[in-house]
Amino acid sequence: MNIILKNKLFNKLLKKGVKTHPEKILKTCVKQLQRKSKKKHLEILKKSLINSSPVLAIKQIKRRKKKVKEFPFILKKNLRLFFGLKFLLSSLKLNKNNSFSSNFSDEILLTSLNKSNTVKLKKDLYEQSFQKKKYANFRWF
Repeated sequence: MNIILKNKLFNKLLKKGVKTHPEKILKTCVKQLQRKSKKKHLEILKKSLINSSPVLAIKQIKRRKKKVKEFPFILKKNLRLFFGLKFLLSSLKLNKNNSFSSNFSDEILLTSLNKSNTVKLKKDLYEQSFQKKKYANFRWF
């Protein structure tokens, strides 16, 4: 597994500083991915992260008299990866049917095929950012 990707996943899955839990989750997830599909697990994981990571995001800035301005901006590579992982894990919290590792592997497979809730979240974010497109040139941060 790619070292940067593995570290990012570890940090997102880590709870109370115990590294053994995310390692077990990732091992079982990789095993389930290899059982369910004939492709390599790294290719599936990369494709699912590409499909779930947004390119645009909405920034909110408060101005005087409690007015809030929202405008879209283009994300850098690190933030794209962060939001992609965040979308993946937030959609997992909604579905609590099986164990976490099986849900995680199912979600990764579905996002690699563009059929999961994370892709819907990404499309909703794009729709919001295109509605706020007229404020895109107001970048003062």
